[in-house]
Amino acid sequence: MEPILKPTASTYQKVRIDYLIPYAAEYQLELYLRLSEEKFVKVSQKSDNFESILDKYKNRGVTEIYLTLSDYDSFITSVRKAIAARLTAEVTAPNKAPEISLLAGAHEVLKSLINHDDLETDTLAVAQALTLGTVKTIRMSNILVKFAEFKKKCGREFIYSLMTSQVACLMIDQFNWANDAVKEKVALAALLCDIELLPEDFDLLKDGDLSGLAKENLTKKIIYHPIETAHLLARESKFFSQETLTIVEQHHEMPSGGGFPKGINYQRISQLTAIYIIAHYFVDQMFDKTYREDAHADRCRTIVENIKNQFVSGVFRKASEALGSVFEQGKMA
Repeated sequence: MEPILKPTASTYQKVRIDYLIPYAAEYQLELYLRLSEEKFVKVSQKSDNFESILDKYKNRGVTEIYLTLSDYDSFITSVRKAIAARLTAEVTAPNKAPEISLLAGAHEVLKSLINHDDLETDTLAVAQALTLGTVKTIRMSNILVKFAEFKKKCGREFIYSLMTSQVACLMIDQFNWANDAVKEKVALAALLCDIELLPEDFDLLKDGDLSGLAKENLTKKIIYHPIETAHLLARESKFFSQETLTIVEQHHEMPSGGGFPKGINYQRISQLTAIYIIAHYFVDQMFDKTYREDAHADRCRTIVENIKNQFVSGVFRKASEALGSVFEQGKMA
């Protein structure tokens, strides 16, 4: 084991071990463990058996490992084709949903690539494969009742995106225009709409735009990230549909006009965005820190009723009624 190192700011990038293991046989990377706020220790050399070291620490209960920023950037750039190929194989395999950890790892890589302004063909291939994998997973698994299981395998951001996608797709099924293409547009928006935010941003956002937190308490980065992300993705307008871009830009708006970034009301919000907003609100309310698996059904019923009473304007009424129909069909518990 190497001596303990004192890093400069932002020297290392944290990665979940489960995200690295599928590609461990193909890469040699220096691995670090974090001992404290400012102390890291190197636990492998590039010449070591990367896969066996990851397995060793996973078996010891370690869930996260650190890479140097240079190794991390090199890894996510070179691993794109492998991720797209693996996901495509999982998507096309009959009667089998992709592994949650594989989807979550692909999402982490995609987030990093897009935040580096990397929208090359290989990056878009990851986005496409991840979207198809997400739609297949939510078709074959009830993520909502497996929250406790899945949250152990991936971070909060991804599991919330996945659950929001599932709820939104179930709501879409209540409309006569429902089809897989529409679901893929919403799922892609759910995966990408908050890619520019950091964990501390999510802490500030918690219920903020939905339960009355004053916008002045939010940073400019948070307030304007929907526009910034939509503009970034719009550079590849042949890949990202206008419906997806609209959801990304409007996903923090509210029917009253009290949302952000533009403060538009229900009259200027699209039906798909209304579906997304309500799906996200449901997930945020359902799976907060007070969630208990043994109270899932009763909690679900209460939140659905509250949403039906709260979201009553224009396209939001149709969306909240769709959510009610999903619950009545027994698809959320």
